[in-house]
This record gives sequence, C-alpha cells and structure tokens, in this order.
Amino acid sequence: MNILYVTAYFLPYNSAGTERTLGYINSVRFSKSISLTVLFPLFNNEEFHLKDEANISYIPVRVDYERSSSSFFKRLFIESYTCIKLLRNIIKFSNYRIIVSTPFFPMLFLAPLFCRKSSLILEIRDATWDYFSNSFLRKIIKLAVKITLNRYQKIVTVTSSQLQLLPKEIQKKTYVCENGISKERYNKLQVQVSEKSSINSKNFYYCGTLGTGQNISSIVKFLSQLDDIKIRIRGSGLEFNLIKNFMIENPQNKIELLEYASFNKVIEDYDWADFLIVSLDSRFYSAIPSKLYEYLAAKRKIICFCPPSSAIRTITNNNLFFYDVPNKLSTNDLISIKKLISFKNQNKYNKGLFNKKFIRENSINEFLQKI
Repeated sequence: MNILYVTAYFLPYNSAGTERTLGYINSVRFSKSISLTVLFPLFNNEEFHLKDEANISYIPVRVDYERSSSSFFKRLFIESYTCIKLLRNIIKFSNYRIIVSTPFFPMLFLAPLFCRKSSLILEIRDATWDYFSNSFLRKIIKLAVKITLNRYQKIVTVTSSQLQLLPKEIQKKTYVCENGISKERYNKLQVQVSEKSSINSKNFYYCGTLGTGQNISSIVKFLSQLDDIKIRIRGSGLEFNLIKNFMIENPQNKIELLEYASFNKVIEDYDWADFLIVSLDSRFYSAIPSKLYEYLAAKRKIICFCPPSSAIRTITNNNLFFYDVPNKLSTNDLISIKKLISFKNQNKYNKGLFNKKFIRENSINEFLQKI
C-alpha cells in the first residue's frame, strides 16, 4: 500500500503535529507492505535535512511566509495559501491512499477539490470548527464541515470526544487513533526518570505551548500563593512574556521560566519535578494535549486544570488529579492542592495503567491495517 501523508507540521518545526508525523514514519519504517511519502511545507528560514529511506520519501514545499501570525485573517490566508501549494502536488499520486491532516483548518475544505473521494482520508487532530466563540458563525461552519466530511472516504480522530462531535452518519466511517507518545520517548522515560517513593520537595513543572488555550500565566499566579514550592515552566507562546512580567513584578524566587530545549533536557526536568501541570481552556473540551501522554509515562502526579466536560477526564490513572479551569479556581481549590502536595507518599507507578494504545506507533499501525 502506498500512502501520501499531507501535513503542515513537520521538521524542523517542533510541535505535537511534528511528533504525529514522526509517528507515521516510525510505524512504517520497517514495513514490507507500506510505503510512505510525506508532503509538507517549509516556511521562511526553515531547512530540512532528512534523506529518503527505502520505503519513506519526503517532499518539502517552500512557502515564502512566516509560519504563524497573531492576526486571524492573515493566519487564515497563510494557512489557505499553504494548503493549496501542498495540494497541487497530489495529482502525481493517483494510485496512493491520501491522508490529509489538520489542524490547518482550510485543509478540510480544500483537499476534496484536489483529490477523488475513493482515496481521500481526513485526519482530524483538532476540532477547530467547534472553538469559534460566535454561536451563529459556529453553526454556519459546522454545517459546512458536515457537508464537506461526506466528501471523504474515511475519517480518523485522535480522541473519542472528537468522534462524538461528528454527525452520526459520519461516525460510521470514522476511526479513533490515539495521539500518544512515541515508543522511543516512552522507553527513555522509563529508564531515565527515577521513581519517587516519597515526595520531600514541592516542584511543579509545565512543558509545552504557552498560549491562551493553556492559560498557564493564571496557573502560575494561582500556584505562587503556596509556600515552599518551585515552579518551572518550559515552552514558548503568547503567554511567555506575561509570565516573565509577573516574575519581574513579583520577585519570589519561586518561578523559573525556560525556553524549549532538547528532549534529554526535558527528561532532566521530569526527574526534578514532583507534580506536572496540564491546563486547557473550556473551549477545547474535546482535545487531549499530546503532552499528557508523555506526563503519564513520567511517573509523577499530574494536576489537571480543565473543564468538567473535558476529554482529559476520560483517561483513568491514579496519578491524575482534576481541578476546574484557571478562571474558576477558588480558595477551596488552593486548600485542596495544599493538602495534595503535603501528602508525602507517591502513588506507586503502574506500567500496566499506561495503555498500550497510548504508544503512538501501536495506534497508528492498528489504524493503517484498517485502511
């Protein structure tokens, strides 16, 4: 089987989307029955250096714009332009199964214009149409999405909650393929992160995107009310400077703000940490941050700030502790967290609780067998 995977996220850009693409590559690398071609953009100043392999090839497409913009309309234009530049190459792959991946929203609508339905598969990594705050606009877009989804042969989502957002007739041709963590990263975490039988420090750690959807700046302000704690934040995004300014205005020596680093450095952070932070705004209730799967493999307690309806709450693990979204946190929540961090016994890490479907290559292999 020949597969063309069309994505806006790949190396050298460091993101959850890139990890997803690498998951496909690692899943088929030693396959004797599947060949994979990855079609992806290179934005301004991005360079790509991987070489083709026996059954894996790469097609980078140069896009002469910055990857993102704070302006909604400019971002929409860049995403649409990028999708069209990518999709124009599809004509060369008439005998391939074609998987087009969001969350570049225009991809969903544009791909059927360039490819016949019989070979077209949509991968929904983010149900972005459900995030619009304007209810009228959301209804219009959801109707357009419903019509367009019928133009795909198959659909794959990365959470069961995203599946439930789709119309009943669409669900029948939809698979759930968990995002998960790569086998390589999972194995490294098992070996290099020590298991703590007791907690003598109170170190909080967050690693990932610092955007409005995570609202980590509010979490930092909230947790900084606690005594004798350390907070380490590693990432980039719109809230990076908000946290930096809070640190300047409130010099407490509790907070450490760091930019992205190699995974080996992140492993050191996990070993240092006692508590890992997950936060997601109520708009993104159907999403599960891919970082959560990494957290689950890191043998630490995880404090989740998310809405009651969040898909995160569907994951069962005795190291997960749930609180509401940041803007709804109360004094009682602070007291509850204070009690949690004062409890010195660490829950024993159970490898069996880490579902094998959370290994990314396992879930992708299972999905590829179905198509």
